[in-house]
Amino acid sequence: MKKYLLSCIISICTTAYVLAQEVGIGGQVPSTQLEVLGTANSQSLNLQNMQGKVILLDFWATWCSPCIGGMKHLDELQSAFSKDKFQVVAISDEKKARLERFIKNTSHQFTFARADDGLQSVFDYKVIPHSVLINPQGKVVAITSPKNVTKEVVQKVMDGKVIKLPLKKDSFSFNFEEDYFKADPKTQSSFVLQPFMKGLPTFSKRYTKGGFKNRRLTVYNMNIPGLYRIAHKMTDTRVILEFDKKLVAWKNPKNRYCMDVIAKDLETVYKNAQKQLSASLPIKARIEKRKKTVVVITQQEGGFKAKKTTEKGLFSGRGDSFKGKGATLENFRNYLEGFGIFGLPVVDETGLTGTYDIQFSFDPENPSSFKEAMKKLGLAYKKQEREIKVLILSQEK
Repeated sequence: MKKYLLSCIISICTTAYVLAQEVGIGGQVPSTQLEVLGTANSQSLNLQNMQGKVILLDFWATWCSPCIGGMKHLDELQSAFSKDKFQVVAISDEKKARLERFIKNTSHQFTFARADDGLQSVFDYKVIPHSVLINPQGKVVAITSPKNVTKEVVQKVMDGKVIKLPLKKDSFSFNFEEDYFKADPKTQSSFVLQPFMKGLPTFSKRYTKGGFKNRRLTVYNMNIPGLYRIAHKMTDTRVILEFDKKLVAWKNPKNRYCMDVIAKDLETVYKNAQKQLSASLPIKARIEKRKKTVVVITQQEGGFKAKKTTEKGLFSGRGDSFKGKGATLENFRNYLEGFGIFGLPVVDETGLTGTYDIQFSFDPENPSSFKEAMKKLGLAYKKQEREIKVLILSQEK
């Protein structure tokens, strides 16, 4: 019930919690109070009072799959050293009740703490997980990704040696609203495929206003399977590669492209993208029906519990929740499949039509909470075999 991503982007909030300036490499850690979690009695700690040992601050969230996936590494680091010499402190600004549930349902060796989101401006992060390594003198010696902090690195800091780790600098100098293709709004039909655009992240967008409203799709820095998946509106669980994955390895920028498609309407946009990608790329795509293991969702006895609504198309989702006012069961099915909740294709056999007010949330680390959330909605699910549409990608011979 997890989908692992490279990183998780968090919202940026301002707060009066910490008035200290941003702390960079070589900077002294400010006097910051943290609420320690997972203890019988309420405790707090101050970063300035922790001098004398090496500290690794790991900023995370319960909804961040890469954060959770990296906790095994944090456990290994903490287990390698006594806490009087080295301490990992995992910090989140989520609600205390949610964090306490996570701690109760998991088992970790390091310290969990809660802090207001004001620390975000002090340690200048926008993407998590985010790690700050502090030496015994209370000075920051590394701002990096957790995986870069190894046992050897920690020992060097303990010994007073200089370390140099890759600097994690969350730069969003790009403008999401910027049109990097510079398309003319008067354009009626167009397909453009360009190489990797340095300095831009991987993202896609459709247009809901202006001259391109509901007739344009733009994708930046995506690999070939991703381009085809978007063009065919398929999820990863329905994509089958019939060639060596090394040919589309993500790490090589040459394997990533930028695509811009303009047409009279969205349906034509996707059809043109499918056609033009096959004409332009050495990897070809075809749709087939194949028998696969899927998760089938049905109504429980007593029926679906969400209320019907006349609103349409208002919904959002993330790894631990789906919120919709005006959402269809297809929207919810697509959420379950698209976020990799089961790691399998999802088939809707509820027979439900119309739009609903669907409020759904669960704790990813606790499978029973997912079962309870589905039960609360009046939905059942189980693995079965079904013949479904899949996207087959093969190399041109």
